[in-house]
Amino acid sequence: MSDDPVGQVLLDTYRVTRLLGQGGMGAVYEAQHLRLPKKVAVKVLDPDATRSPELFQRFRREAEVASSLGNSHICEALDFSPPSARFPFIVMEFLDGVDLAAYLEQKGPLPLRQAVRIAREVLSALDAAHARDIVHRDLKPQNIYLCRRDRREDFVKLLDFGISKMKTGGSALTKPLAVLGTPSYMAPEQVQGQVDRIDARTDLWGMGVVLYEMLTGRVAFPGHDMLSAVYRVVFEEPAPITAVRRDVPAALAAVVARAMAKKPEGRYPSAQAMEEELTRAALATGEWEQEEDTAPELQPTAKRPALLPPTAEEEIPAPATLRGPAVAPVPPGPALAPAPSAPVLAPTVDAASPDAAPLPPEPDEPPTLRRRPVAALAA
Repeated sequence: MSDDPVGQVLLDTYRVTRLLGQGGMGAVYEAQHLRLPKKVAVKVLDPDATRSPELFQRFRREAEVASSLGNSHICEALDFSPPSARFPFIVMEFLDGVDLAAYLEQKGPLPLRQAVRIAREVLSALDAAHARDIVHRDLKPQNIYLCRRDRREDFVKLLDFGISKMKTGGSALTKPLAVLGTPSYMAPEQVQGQVDRIDARTDLWGMGVVLYEMLTGRVAFPGHDMLSAVYRVVFEEPAPITAVRRDVPAALAAVVARAMAKKPEGRYPSAQAMEEELTRAALATGEWEQEEDTAPELQPTAKRPALLPPTAEEEIPAPATLRGPAVAPVPPGPALAPAPSAPVLAPTVDAASPDAAPLPPEPDEPPTLRRRPVAALAA
């Protein structure tokens, strides 16, 4: 088999058709499933990296994590190369879209609603990982992929669990002083090599930094080299969001600020807690509509009732006022004999009374139509 996978058939199932992109540890190719009308992505580990047991273990870890979490916002791994393969590879779902870094470069600061929706979907993915004691450790725009799906261009898929840390079962991949990640998006405990302090809250720092960038179009902790970025992460605060972008509500800015607290104890305790607070902040602006395909629905806050009152244009009068104009009585005419087959109606009985009994419906009587209240769209 050639070192170039293009044209090769892997596992007697996937024909590699073209190169999609290259990274530090390898390349990603498009492939066609031979028995199904389906495209897949094949991530191939660089030949030089295969000589490092540690890099190979990270590669395998990515496949194991991505295949086991079962969250719609995590890119799923479908297969892994057998030991007999000439080079290690992961077969993954094919994604049609662009990563968040390229999207921000093209679009600039995102609308509030879109930024919140993307953040909530990333938090959904993180929550699934954290529930399995897995910390991503490399949350950044390049690892957040925006896909075209369901008439959207920004459906989130979280990528690259290759340097993820499992809180159980010690591993050489998480030994003390190991600095893994991208400095501008790494939490203070991470850039200082304090591996024993890395937990779910480390990922929430990265989420805060990414959300800051989505809202402002700026990197929160820029640096022309690694040391300058690390210094800013540990010792400096970014410019307040509201000073950079005036239309960001204070409540939303407060969520970002808490996520980027220097000490883990000052951040949200979990991805779910941050998602809930982020949603409440967005709902308070009056511009957010909760969507059905992302995070679980929240209980309405006091400021946002579950049922919206009708607007002035849609004002619905109370039932007691639904009366037409007075109608003049009809002059008495000749008495009509009652129809012999007319049913005798029982006297009205209060529905709350224990003696109340339902009346059988008339065969030809249409069902009563009742107007429903306008519900709040509070995803």
